[in-house]
Amino acid sequence: MSPQASPWTHLVRFEHKGVPTFAQLVSPHKDGDLEAQFEVEIATGDPAHGNIKLTGEKVTVTKYSLLAPFATVPIVVNTGLNYKSHVNESLFYSGPVCYWER
Repeated sequence: MSPQASPWTHLVRFEHKGVPTFAQLVSPHKDGDLEAQFEVEIATGDPAHGNIKLTGEKVTVTKYSLLAPFATVPIVVNTGLNYKSHVNESLFYSGPVCYWER
C-alpha cells in the first residue's frame, strides 16, 4: 500500500525496527488514556515539518516503549554571547569558537 496524505490526530513516537518512528493510534480513547498495549499505524515524515503520511502498516506497541514526542523542536536551541564588552566580562568566554547548526 502506498503512503497516503492524511490528517493525523493521535501520534505516538517509538522505536520500530531500530529506528525512531511516528505512528497514529488506531483506536484512541476519548479521554486520551493508553492501554498497556495498543495498535498503531506506522507513519513516515515528521509533524514538525508537516509531512506525516500513514503507510497502512499496523503494529502493536506498549506504552512503556514510547519515546519523547519530538526528536527535534523548531525553536532556538542555542544562543550566543554578543557585544565584545559583555563577552569579555562573562565567565563563558574561552576564546573564539565557530559553531553552525541548521
